[in-house]
Amino acid sequence: MENNIILGKQDGTFHAHVWYNNSHDIFRNNIIATAYKPVNMPRGPWGEAVDNNILQTPGQESPGPATVLQKASGRDEHSILAEVLFMDPGKGDYRVKETSPALPLGFKNFPMDQFGVTDPKLKALARTPFAAGTSAPQTQMAARDPALRDFLGAKIKNVIGLGEVSAYGLPGEMGVIVVQVPAGSAADKAGLKQGDVVLKWQNRDIGSVDDLLKNYGGGVKGSKASLSVWRTQHEVIVEINVE
Repeated sequence: MENNIILGKQDGTFHAHVWYNNSHDIFRNNIIATAYKPVNMPRGPWGEAVDNNILQTPGQESPGPATVLQKASGRDEHSILAEVLFMDPGKGDYRVKETSPALPLGFKNFPMDQFGVTDPKLKALARTPFAAGTSAPQTQMAARDPALRDFLGAKIKNVIGLGEVSAYGLPGEMGVIVVQVPAGSAADKAGLKQGDVVLKWQNRDIGSVDDLLKNYGGGVKGSKASLSVWRTQHEVIVEINVE
């Protein structure tokens, strides 16, 4: 990904997730509106090259090092925080001025009418560009509890947001992520692993942590129950003891 302009308070950034440690991916010479939002990423350095990016920082005339990006990626040695100096964002012109600090980083202006929706009929129906620093239209999703909960000695949480849905390869915002599995815990002995997503209890859908705990609490003590778990893009059946 090179020479892009990514705006919006929620989605105006790099949503890096589930890379291999030796990935050769590249993210450079981009303008972004918010700090990176990684999902399930290994510790940096990320990819082959993540650098020369600029984090739009209104009012910051003197560029400074993009420490917040460096801490996330383990790279971004030359990336900066600064006012980008767009031409006329209110009218959808996101080219940068000749004095913009984005240009010395390697960013290059491109025409504002040669990307996105180009068919005249469709263009008449498309949303107009939003102003710099404002939010793009967001997909509305029901609020879900982000708290960590205990289950068989492990820590679990709800799947939340499109980032986690994408990272785990799920069909929607559903299921329960296994966040931590201490060695020797009942979860560990049953075969649950960090990063598993529990989707079913005895073939019944598990939409949330509350669903999982309710089913466990209502189970017959001393019996076994099967969990359908999504692990590295395939289904695994794990049997647990109800105690």
